[in-house]
Amino acid sequence: MLALDLLKTVRPVVRRIRMEIRLALMELCAAFNAHDLDRIMEHFSKDCTLEMPWGD
Repeated sequence: MLALDLLKTVRPVVRRIRMEIRLALMELCAAFNAHDLDRIMEHFSKDCTLEMPWGD
């Protein structure tokens, strides 16, 4: 029974975290699609680097 109670407690937290991640990714994609560098950079720390794989 303890495991079931724990699951009932954890499940809503996991759902909320997943929704927050999904919303952040949707906002980031919208910023990229709008070519809005300021909006894009809001999702990154000031000292980040973005490396895009271009192949050999």
